Order: sequence, then structure tokens, then C-alpha cells
Amino acid sequence: MPTQGIPQSFGLLMVFALLAAGVFALVGFAIVKGADRHELSGRVESTEATAELWKSGLYCIEEGQEADPSLELVDRAPQTCEAAAPLPIEDIDEEALRANASPSRGAELFVANGCQVCHGDTGEGIVGPTIAQTGLDIHGVLSQYRQPRGVMPRQTTEDVPPEDIADIWSWLQTLPLPDELIDPDNNALGHEDVGQFASN
Repeated sequence: MPTQGIPQSFGLLMVFALLAAGVFALVGFAIVKGADRHELSGRVESTEATAELWKSGLYCIEEGQEADPSLELVDRAPQTCEAAAPLPIEDIDEEALRANASPSRGAELFVANGCQVCHGDTGEGIVGPTIAQTGLDIHGVLSQYRQPRGVMPRQTTEDVPPEDIADIWSWLQTLPLPDELIDPDNNALGHEDVGQFASN
């Protein structure tokens, strides 16, 4: 006489199948959660790394980046890319500027523009490099005003016109060279072949 109902072996098979499915579900859940944690950790590290770049000045704020979460880790937001863009360097007639340059007026402008705060009263260098007897030509000094290296603030044509820069440059050439040059490796210095820093 045939047995009624579900065979016992089939019932056991179903129980094992359900248990296996549960185990797979738990393992899959753990893997997904682990991946989420890894992604979250990576996101935090990325945010911190981006914040360091903001602080270093290597990043500027493009349009749409104003809500970047990494900015919350920075005390003062970086410049917009438009503001950080280098100022154009105007075409100049360096020969004419040199011929009309006034060292005495350059001395007055040097103080009026606050150059002595970083470079010293006679260009000897303090926080900024030595610029007395700079080896840069007028165009080189103009470039430093418009696209400065280091922390020197940028100056527009309206702030300091080329004629003023030529006057300051001409005055710098009359200054005594200090015994020790400040920041001899700064490309803005122009003293690579002077004294103890002469090239071999």
C-alpha cells in the first residue's frame, strides 16, 4: 500500500535547502555591509585628503564645488578658480621703462607698497628673499608681481603699473648686497651667480 503525504527524505531536503539559503543570505549581507563600511572609510579618507589639498592651495573652487563636504574641514575656504587664475602679464617696452626709471621714486614706492615688510628696508630679505641687486630684469620682476611664486600677494596693473615696477627695480640695483642672502634657491631671487651662491 503506497505511503500518504510528503516523503520524509524530501522534507529533510527542504529543511537543508532553507538553512543553506539562510546562511548564503547572511554571508551576502555581511559582504555587502563590509563593502559599505570600506566604501565609507574610503570616502572619509578621500574627504580628508581633499581637505588637505584645499588647505595647501592646490585646489580652487570650481562652480558647483561650494558644497563639497571636505570644505567643512577647512578653516578658511580656498579661492575660487576665477580669483586664483594668474593675472596676465602686459606687454612692455623694457628699454623705454629702464631709460625713464627713477631710483629715488622707486625707494618711495618700495615703502608705500609695503615691500619692506617682507624684504627688509634695503631688500636684504626677511620673510621674503633678498631682492637687493636682483638679477631679474624688469620683465622678470613684473612677472613676479603678476604671477608671484610663494606667498607674495598678486598685484594688478591698477595696483602697481609697469612704470612703478621699473622705478622699484632701478632702486633695487643701487642697494648694497648683504653678507648673507635669504632664500638663495628661490627662482624669484635672481642671485644664482652671486657670491657664496655662485654656480660651480
